[in-house]
Amino acid sequence: RGFVSHSQIEVHLQETHPLPPSELSRILESTRDHLESQLSRAEAEKTQLAAQIQVCEHQTQSLGLL
Repeated sequence: RGFVSHSQIEVHLQETHPLPPSELSRILESTRDHLESQLSRAEAEKTQLAAQIQVCEHQTQSLGLL
Protein backbone atom coordinates (compact mmCIF):
# COMPACT_ATOMS: atom_id res chain seq x y z
CA ARG A 1 0.00 0.00 0.00
CA GLY A 2 1.13 3.55 -0.46
CA PHE A 3 1.22 6.64 1.67
CA VAL A 4 -2.17 7.65 3.08
CA SER A 5 -2.73 11.36 3.49
CA HIS A 6 -3.98 13.03 6.65
CA SER A 7 -7.20 14.05 4.87
CA GLN A 8 -7.86 10.49 3.66
CA ILE A 9 -7.55 9.21 7.23
CA GLU A 10 -9.79 11.99 8.50
CA VAL A 11 -12.49 11.20 5.91
CA HIS A 12 -12.32 7.49 6.76
CA LEU A 13 -12.59 8.22 10.48
CA GLN A 14 -15.56 10.53 9.94
CA GLU A 15 -17.32 7.85 7.93
CA THR A 16 -16.65 5.05 10.41
CA HIS A 17 -16.66 6.98 13.72
CA PRO A 18 -18.89 10.02 13.67
CA LEU A 19 -17.06 12.38 16.03
CA PRO A 20 -16.76 16.14 16.05
CA PRO A 21 -13.96 17.39 13.76
CA SER A 22 -12.09 18.85 16.74
CA GLU A 23 -12.04 15.42 18.41
CA LEU A 24 -10.85 13.73 15.22
CA SER A 25 -8.10 16.33 14.88
CA ARG A 26 -7.02 15.70 18.47
CA ILE A 27 -6.92 11.94 17.88
CA LEU A 28 -4.94 12.33 14.65
CA GLU A 29 -2.49 14.72 16.31
CA SER A 30 -1.96 12.34 19.20
CA THR A 31 -1.48 9.40 16.85
CA ARG A 32 0.99 11.36 14.71
CA ASP A 33 2.98 12.39 17.79
CA HIS A 34 3.09 8.77 18.95
CA LEU A 35 4.26 7.50 15.56
CA GLU A 36 6.90 10.24 15.28
CA SER A 37 8.19 9.25 18.71
CA GLN A 38 8.38 5.59 17.70
CA LEU A 39 10.20 6.53 14.50
CA SER A 40 12.69 8.64 16.42
CA ARG A 41 13.42 5.78 18.82
CA ALA A 42 13.83 3.35 15.91
CA GLU A 43 16.23 5.71 14.14
CA ALA A 44 18.27 6.11 17.34
CA GLU A 45 18.42 2.32 17.74
CA LYS A 46 19.49 1.95 14.11
CA THR A 47 22.31 4.45 14.65
CA GLN A 48 23.43 2.66 17.80
CA LEU A 49 23.41 -0.73 16.09
CA ALA A 50 25.36 0.64 13.13
CA ALA A 51 28.00 1.96 15.53
CA GLN A 52 28.20 -1.41 17.27
CA ILE A 53 28.65 -3.14 13.91
CA GLN A 54 31.49 -0.78 13.03
CA VAL A 55 33.21 -1.52 16.34
CA CYS A 56 32.86 -5.27 15.76
CA GLU A 57 34.19 -4.95 12.21
CA HIS A 58 37.16 -2.90 13.44
CA GLN A 59 37.92 -5.41 16.17
CA THR A 60 37.65 -8.29 13.70
CA GLN A 61 39.99 -6.55 11.27
CA SER A 62 42.45 -5.80 14.06
CA LEU A 63 42.57 -9.49 14.91
CA GLY A 64 43.07 -10.39 11.25
CA LEU A 65 39.86 -12.39 11.06
CA LEU A 66 38.48 -10.65 8.00
